[in-house]
Amino acid sequence: MFEREHLYAVPLGYFLCADETTLHQKISLATYAAELIRRTAYASQGSAVLALWREIAWESGTPRERFSIAAEDVLHAEEYLSDCLSRLAQT
Repeated sequence: MFEREHLYAVPLGYFLCADETTLHQKISLATYAAELIRRTAYASQGSAVLALWREIAWESGTPRERFSIAAEDVLHAEEYLSDCLSRLAQT
């Protein structure tokens, strides 16, 4: 396995049994959705939420045409992350 002092250099995806790009996208989507819910209580992180939106809805520095997020997309992201964490807990 990995020596403890070198763990910082190991990609998170390795531990979660996930593709790093997919993992990043799923985390961004789930976090953005959580921030939208927080906005209903008039709480927002401002530029941090904008950065998340650009992670999700932009490609190569420009907005994706006709991009939208469905509740189903968020649920799939949360399920994916839950499955990854469950697999990690079983190791």
